[in-house]
Amino acid sequence: MKFSFRNNILLFFSILSIGVILLGIGTAKNNARYKDTVYWVEHTQQVLYETEQLLSSASDMESSMRGYALTNNAAFLSPFIDTKNILLIHLHKLKALTKDNTRQQVRIDTLSHLIQKKIAFSSAVVQTRKEMGFYASKDLIMSGMERIDMDSIQKTLTAIQEEENQLLKMRKNVNENSNQNLGITFRALLIAIVLALLIASVVVWNNENARRKAEKLLNENQKLLQSVIDNTSSLINLKDLNGKYLLVNKEYKKSFSEHGNLIKKTVFDIYPEKTATAFAEEDRKVIDNKTARNNRN
Repeated sequence: MKFSFRNNILLFFSILSIGVILLGIGTAKNNARYKDTVYWVEHTQQVLYETEQLLSSASDMESSMRGYALTNNAAFLSPFIDTKNILLIHLHKLKALTKDNTRQQVRIDTLSHLIQKKIAFSSAVVQTRKEMGFYASKDLIMSGMERIDMDSIQKTLTAIQEEENQLLKMRKNVNENSNQNLGITFRALLIAIVLALLIASVVVWNNENARRKAEKLLNENQKLLQSVIDNTSSLINLKDLNGKYLLVNKEYKKSFSEHGNLIKKTVFDIYPEKTATAFAEEDRKVIDNKTARNNRN
């Protein structure tokens, strides 16, 4: 009974420990995925920010170029030069952010070519305005090359944004699925732990109930045995392997009444040492030979 009970308790704690370990592993993996998702969300937002800034800078450069071509006011040249440099900075950042994506790198190369054409065309308009006047620069603008380049830049940037948004959506879905799987795993482990607790409770209750029944039966048998030996005139006692009294009948108690309760005492507590030593030696022989002995001690 004790062995079975111990095994059941060990099984319960093993299941509980495995459940906690699995839950910890699942939580750690989910946290890692969450951090990865957060990183890529921020990465995508940076890419989208750079595309917006690049488009804005291209528009600002075009506005500065047109302003100068229209007015011949040198005040438009400084913003033109600044936005041209800012445009190249955003292009460089965009290329660095998408270095892990081959498709995006191809688009960035195309975008870089278009930006260089845009800068060259805008610079040509400014130079034409300086050297040949308003109408020459107007004819160059009206050729439509500028509009074609700007439309191509917008289309390329839109393709880059769509790719990033698609990746972002996919990463969010992966993270949501991971959270759902963790939730399912957590609930399953929780149910398993609750079942293990219920089973352990039943096992403990059954063991405790069996122990109480065994103790009750033992007490009843002990009382019955005490009743039997009390109704004899013989001196009867029962000792454990260490020589301590476990049971004595009424006649035995009467003979040694001056020593009080004999239970858990030894012959050394009621006899002189020499006599007690002799009795103890006889008791040792009884134990070694596994036979009963009829005497007074």
